Amino acid sequence: CASKHGVVGFTRSMKEVLASDGVRVNAICPEFVDTAMVKHNIGDLPSESKEHIADMGLISPEVVAEGMLQLLLQDKSKVGAALMVRPPGKTSYFIFAGEQRRERARL
Repeated sequence: CASKHGVVGFTRSMKEVLASDGVRVNAICPEFVDTAMVKHNIGDLPSESKEHIADMGLISPEVVAEGMLQLLLQDKSKVGAALMVRPPGKTSYFIFAGEQRRERARL
């Protein structure tokens, strides 16, 4: 989705700018959340989105909150990271191409 890409890009660009001031910037990117707005508009979604919801279901707002708490309280080293909040057990961080190369170099 273009709006999530914009938020992630902004987050990644600001991490270097704000890190020197001790400010940590991250993005939370939930999949489809079980809200009244989603349920009301589900018929207007593209077929790919409807298929995704049929396969994965909707995640609860509590799962999104748990992901945010994980990022804030447990994963303090994840500066500039984008956490993809998915159904329980499937939440993960997006690994950007340059970071993947650096991770391999550390092994």
